Amino acid sequence: MSKKRNKVCGIDVHKRFFVASILDNEGNCETKRFEQDLDELVSLKNWIPDSGCESVAMESTVEYWRPTFGILNPEINVTIGNAYHMKGIPSKKQMCFM
Repeated sequence: MSKKRNKVCGIDVHKRFFVASILDNEGNCETKRFEQDLDELVSLKNWIPDSGCESVAMESTVEYWRPTFGILNPEINVTIGNAYHMKGIPSKKQMCFM
């Protein structure tokens, strides 16, 4: 049986920026936008554990995910999902907004 996580982070990666949302098990959400540069990636890397988050999930969008994964992966558990497979999953999407 897998451990229930208290907080998780989802990252939506774009060419020039990315948006990260941390969701806790009570449904509270904190969202931040970061630019695609090294300083912002380091800010994200620090923000995730400072928020008490234990793991990250993100899509493998073109090649834009690679820098984010490279910065986070050595210290944070990162799961990469294939965008092609995730687009076909019918569901009621629940988003948290800035």
